[in-house]
Amino acid sequence: DVVPPVTAWHGEPELAWGVGLIRSHASVGEGIDKALLERAPLRFSVRNGGESMRLRENGPRRPLKDLLREAGVPPWQRGNLPILYKENEVVWVPTVGIASQYRCKPAKDGVLIEFDGVTW
Repeated sequence: DVVPPVTAWHGEPELAWGVGLIRSHASVGEGIDKALLERAPLRFSVRNGGESMRLRENGPRRPLKDLLREAGVPPWQRGNLPILYKENEVVWVPTVGIASQYRCKPAKDGVLIEFDGVTW
């Protein structure tokens, strides 16, 4: 199956992505802060190149290519991963995690996302 370049996401619990499936479900105190997801259009997309994200609050912004390499994602998989964007900001990347500014706080409503189409 071909990976779509861009797929709008409206909170569906399952979304096909190439040969894989993106799944999401509600949580409390973990995952992505649900309130932050409700304020702007969201999309899953492949990498454009040049993206960066901050994994720790007050930590440095790091290039996504470095984070994917450090997470052990093979080069041939990196261009097909579903990356969640809010406008032009990276929110979530499989195997890498959630950008710090979107992480759910304790006792708040959250959304957990997983992608099961990647095996290596």
